[in-house]
Amino acid sequence: MLSAELDYIDVYRLEEQKSGQSTILLETDQIVELPYSSNWVFFVNDLPFANWAHPCRYIFVDVLSGEYQTVYQNFFPPNWKISYTTISLMNRPSLQDLPVNPDAVTDELDPNPHLFAVIINPIEEENWLWYDVSAIYCTLLNYYGFTKENIFIHYDHGSSNISNDLDGNNVWDDIDYDAYESSISHTFEELSGESNTSPEIPKLGAADQLFIFIDGYGWIYNGHSYLILYNSDIIDYEMAGYLDNINCSQMIIMMQANEMGGFYSELSDYISYNVSCKNRFIQSTDLDGQTFLETWITGIYSEFVYYWTAAVRGYYLHNAYPWQNSYEVGHFVWEDYFPEYPEPGWHPADYNPDLNGDGYIQMLEAFDYANNWDTWSPPPDGGYYNPNDGGSVEHPQQFIDVSFFEDYETQDLLTLSGLAGHVVIGETVENRNYMIGGKFYIEPQVSLIFQDETNIYLGIKMQIS
Repeated sequence: MLSAELDYIDVYRLEEQKSGQSTILLETDQIVELPYSSNWVFFVNDLPFANWAHPCRYIFVDVLSGEYQTVYQNFFPPNWKISYTTISLMNRPSLQDLPVNPDAVTDELDPNPHLFAVIINPIEEENWLWYDVSAIYCTLLNYYGFTKENIFIHYDHGSSNISNDLDGNNVWDDIDYDAYESSISHTFEELSGESNTSPEIPKLGAADQLFIFIDGYGWIYNGHSYLILYNSDIIDYEMAGYLDNINCSQMIIMMQANEMGGFYSELSDYISYNVSCKNRFIQSTDLDGQTFLETWITGIYSEFVYYWTAAVRGYYLHNAYPWQNSYEVGHFVWEDYFPEYPEPGWHPADYNPDLNGDGYIQMLEAFDYANNWDTWSPPPDGGYYNPNDGGSVEHPQQFIDVSFFEDYETQDLLTLSGLAGHVVIGETVENRNYMIGGKFYIEPQVSLIFQDETNIYLGIKMQIS
């Protein structure tokens, strides 16, 4: 049945036979019926490097006759890595051992009490999700002036089987809460001021900036995106409701889970939702989009997160320790690590993502860098297509910037520390709240007009010229 496909799939089998009275329960609580009175059950992962949801198969073989039926699904059975026996795995690539860079430095920004973050990972199933969370957490702490007390981490059942030490300082208390719907919604209620029962979570104000990172598994039902939690799901319009009343200067929302296009639409919908903060940069997969494991260098991070983090940090991450750095971004030479590709230029040359040269990595620059090196996303949506699993195509990542300037592709000023960079196009800025988090330079002969009732806040000591 599967001999022609074994180079690109993983195959597992239940050891015990299952009767026709049994069912297979999926992660989404869906039920798969068994067709025969006595069944051998096989589970086929059709995209081993993809995040869930993605195509998979359940093959039921009649123990008596050898006949079989195939049921196509998009989710795995809970505890499948324990309860199913491995029959065949596709070949994994040889990963690289990147050196630690002893000369790597942080930006050494002063702590900024106006920077806040919520990090959500409801799933412990895949190790690479822990590495994503750790990479994001270390980047916020070590490079952008975030403080530990202003980062609220929701993770699985409230701890990780890998480590509760996310920043490598041997203090095992970085995970704050479980990732259940009640606790996640409560954090956002505290940030909006709708609740005031957790003093460690403050009500945000117009001078603050909020970064939200969402990892894990997603899926679509009836045109809406769902983030899968342990005891329930969060639907896209529910998340939009959570954020409605949070009053802050800017929000940066990064969703790594699959099929998050519904969140993208709902969170940028200001007609259906009267939101307190309209300055939002939102990036996600599209409605049926998938994200994949990075399989060329490390094999332990989600690919888009790996390159996005490298862009905003300025360094490639070390393989196993997300708090350590390796090559400086712009200086990684692919041919040095892949001699099996002797022809020059088999991989486009690395580059500095700070294309406008203003000394800051704006959110659009980080998005473009990650999307360019996303090996499952072909042009024109991505920049380099070289998947490691036989030719899968990732639906494109997407972003929307409802922020400072209308022409954000020419002039993007939003960074993880606030607005910073060069103003090169004059225009009238809408009367919203804005927090500046770095040098803010207006080019000569450029006029920047602020409408009445516009509020501008200085997040840290800075220079405006």
